[in-house]
Amino acid sequence: MSTNVNDKSEDEQAEDLELPATFERLWEAVDDLDQGDLPDPLDEPDDESLDAPWAAIEDLEEADQSAIDPQEDEEQTPDPWSDVDELPDPLAELPAARPPVVIPAALHMPPMSEWKTTSSKPRQLAWRSSARLLSPDVGELVCVADPAAATSRLLVASWESTSSEGMASVSFRVADDGPQYQAHASRGGEGLLDCELELEGELLALRIQLESAREERGLRLGRDALMGHFLVDPSKDDL
Repeated sequence: MSTNVNDKSEDEQAEDLELPATFERLWEAVDDLDQGDLPDPLDEPDDESLDAPWAAIEDLEEADQSAIDPQEDEEQTPDPWSDVDELPDPLAELPAARPPVVIPAALHMPPMSEWKTTSSKPRQLAWRSSARLLSPDVGELVCVADPAAATSRLLVASWESTSSEGMASVSFRVADDGPQYQAHASRGGEGLLDCELELEGELLALRIQLESAREERGLRLGRDALMGHFLVDPSKDDL
């Protein structure tokens, strides 16, 4: 027959729950009502020698060891309406001026005193045509007008400075497998030739500069040959 839990005594129920031996019943009678309560630790000061806040102050005439300025300790917002000691420079944040553009000397126009004048009207010249180099006797060459260049050039496969009979000379090849030409060098600089050119039935005395080129060969006429003689037609090609 099973035993009802309600039929057990309180001690037996405590043993069944395996409570510790020091377990006290909460409903046990209280026998210390006549005794006073324990003092509250918050009511007692930590330092018994602490002066009362209303005691007289005896060190009013002495200076504080460290002055406290609340305006310095706290972050102050600047007053937008306060007086301005110095106006900001509006040009201070501008970037530095760029250096001036230097135009190469080859693109400079010659002064008017050096312009070639002629009574005849300049002839129309295709941007690419053929010309004959008479001195030295090279023959017909491809001629390209280059008004952007100040001087004329002769693009060749190779060239070198030599000396013949005590005079400076230049030898060059227009084509890789072509004949080698030799001519007296000009005193104006290395690789310069004084030559005579026939272009559109007109003879021109020029000083040309030799330059080595891998692909393009022939004459490049600059402003020294075109000015006063020809007007370049960029839409016309005679080859």
